[in-house]
Amino acid sequence: MTTSSGSGSVRSGPLALLLGLFSNVWLGVFLMTVMFVYSWIGSAGLPIYVGGYPWQIDAWVFEQMRQWPGLEMTEYEWFNWWPFNLLIGLICANITVTTLRRIKLNAINLGVWMIHTGILVLCLGSYMYFSTKVEGDSPVLRRRVVATVPGGATVDFPAVPNASARAMGEHGMYSFFVSGVDPHWTLLSGPNKGQTAFAVQVTVDGPDDSRFMRQLIVNEPDATQDSIFSDGSDGGPPLQRAIKVLGRPLVDEQLQLSLSYAPQEWFYLANWVEKSWALYLREQGSGPWIQRPVDGLPLYNDYVGSLEEVWPPEGERLPARPLDVVVPPSEPGDPLPGVSLHIKSYLRYAHMEQRWVAGGSLNPTATVRLEDRFGEPSEYDLVAFDPNQSTLGRGFLAMRWARTEDERLTVAAGSDPILHVSVPGVPGELTHVIDALSIQDPDAPFIDVPGSAYSFRVQFMEKLDEPGLPGSIASVELRQGERRWRRFVSEDERFIRDVDAGDESLTPTETLTLDEGIVIHFHAPSPSAALTLVGGPGADELGLVMAMGSSQDGSYLPLALGETISLGGGESFSVQRFAAHGDLQTRPAVVPRRYRNRQAKEANARVRVQFDVAGELHDKWVSFHQYPIEGPGETMRRYWYQPTQVRLSDGRVIELLLSRERLPLPDPVVLDDFVIASHVGGFTGRTSSILNWTSSVRFGDGADGWGEAMEVSVNAPSEHAGLWYFQAQWDPPTGPMSPGDPGSEGLNYTVLGVGNRVGVGVQLLGSCIAVLGMLYAFYVKPILIKRRRRSAAAGAEVAA
Repeated sequence: MTTSSGSGSVRSGPLALLLGLFSNVWLGVFLMTVMFVYSWIGSAGLPIYVGGYPWQIDAWVFEQMRQWPGLEMTEYEWFNWWPFNLLIGLICANITVTTLRRIKLNAINLGVWMIHTGILVLCLGSYMYFSTKVEGDSPVLRRRVVATVPGGATVDFPAVPNASARAMGEHGMYSFFVSGVDPHWTLLSGPNKGQTAFAVQVTVDGPDDSRFMRQLIVNEPDATQDSIFSDGSDGGPPLQRAIKVLGRPLVDEQLQLSLSYAPQEWFYLANWVEKSWALYLREQGSGPWIQRPVDGLPLYNDYVGSLEEVWPPEGERLPARPLDVVVPPSEPGDPLPGVSLHIKSYLRYAHMEQRWVAGGSLNPTATVRLEDRFGEPSEYDLVAFDPNQSTLGRGFLAMRWARTEDERLTVAAGSDPILHVSVPGVPGELTHVIDALSIQDPDAPFIDVPGSAYSFRVQFMEKLDEPGLPGSIASVELRQGERRWRRFVSEDERFIRDVDAGDESLTPTETLTLDEGIVIHFHAPSPSAALTLVGGPGADELGLVMAMGSSQDGSYLPLALGETISLGGGESFSVQRFAAHGDLQTRPAVVPRRYRNRQAKEANARVRVQFDVAGELHDKWVSFHQYPIEGPGETMRRYWYQPTQVRLSDGRVIELLLSRERLPLPDPVVLDDFVIASHVGGFTGRTSSILNWTSSVRFGDGADGWGEAMEVSVNAPSEHAGLWYFQAQWDPPTGPMSPGDPGSEGLNYTVLGVGNRVGVGVQLLGSCIAVLGMLYAFYVKPILIKRRRRSAAAGAEVAA
């Protein structure tokens, strides 16, 4: 056979080689194998042998390679990454070329063509789906309380337990507090008698010291009534209905309270689908949050430039990984226009914690460990100069500081108050046991300091137990010739100061320059403790004095860090850390991986944010919030509000928090009702007793109204304006979460899952075509082949 030069070049040229490659069945086998391995690694993880018999499951761990530093990919991102898309494209090209070149289109091969076409359509639909995928969630409150006080001022606040608000009226201030919410209130009268409804109890404190509680019921404005608080002196109940006491249902008829919908306009993208971090900031008291989407922030691993920034996890290695993610302004109204925020560190699971760090001023601290007879350890921090932290267990354990060797025993074993007085340049130190006070005996003599013109006497001593105060303080009257003044002295040298002798107050408003010509140390009286940890006078000297009825009682026992002292009965004592000079520092404490709750996801994440304003560098840790709640009065149960505050040099206060990127909903959504379908026996308090959760929601109709109610449940999503809504979370009943919290019966809000489904129809079409092709190939094709063989056999017989 002869061919032209042109056709010969095509058959042997690069295009022919490429077509030959992609029509090779073995290329398809290879690509499918690669895709299988890629999918295995992305879903199940990379199997790593850790020891033991290889055929046992415990001998292997599955490492999620996509979560490694440098990748930081969710499963969705892994399967939407360019290598996977390229792999799918190559498989589609292989199927297309192989089908066109090697499989003739006829009735026999129609099933194969349909299968291949279905796969290609399925791939196209999947590309449409994943390239446009959006998924998140939206919290929707059930109701808000709207209060209009006499004078026209109006405030609104969430109808959730513990919510509060204040409003100024023409007669004074009104305070409102949601003292209770009952989602199953039984109506006792009216046309709906016997039915249940959502009821809210609001405690009102009026400007005339009036106090009452108003009950509001959804869709039942005529049932609104007040109850008056009573002290019970008349023998009546603590709450009495106003209609019985006053003859009218409302105490203050000018005060208007009502329940309204709580429209939600946003939904928040899910980090588990695709990393969708965002920083939110605003000027304090200025209005809604302004978001800055964050691109490039990791998700699974910790990134810190220096280990000095954090408290590293115990028993685990935390490598230093520098990070610098730039977050520029992206929305109008940003309080820091032209200022980029820099995220310098990211922690997946950490909480802020205060710990003592060696260095700084004299402030002796120690961490001690007590083990009981069962070997269970307990650790405690002691601070010698802090009266609230210098003792433990009602005086069982105490920590003191001795400035001299002679002071060790007197300090530890319990002593009288002592002054140690010295004059720089004059040898020796005067030790004075305080046995007289001039406030009690005005004729008490002044005591001369040998070798100097100074003399002194003690005016009074005071024990101060308030946090932040030195514990015990002494007022010392001083003389030097005709000059007189007073000095406040304490064991904590930060509180030593000179004041005018005429100022008799304990907290003088004016202080004098400290006279450095005389030095006074005060040792406060202390009772004997069973164990007294004694530090000093050297920075590394530490000892123990015991008073436990043993032969060693009263003796100073030098103590080394980690040394275990037996206390008898199987109990023991040791010092894990000691520092004479220390500062209390607050850093994030990284939780070891073995203690992390995987279900918490990014709930405990935080970032270190730096930014420069007018030449002043600000550096703050910012914690993650599930939602950027507008304020402390807007919190929903189980979600907190703790923004980081930064004070600028111009006096402004900027609030920051880390959350997820938000997108606007096509129409605002409100929660009309929430229904729980339970198994036989009803809701028992356990999730397992619930059959289904259903939110009845309404969407804005564009005319300041609300459309028809639409039910959304876990396995029955509903569509509106191109987005699908499903039940994602709910508000379960909870007990009191803090002192004064009334607890909650739940059902105060719902969390709707929100997502799109672009390309799903194309995916279903591709699947149907492929299935029909399989049916054709397995059931129709054999019939056609049999008929063809019979026809061929019949033709052969005729020819014979």
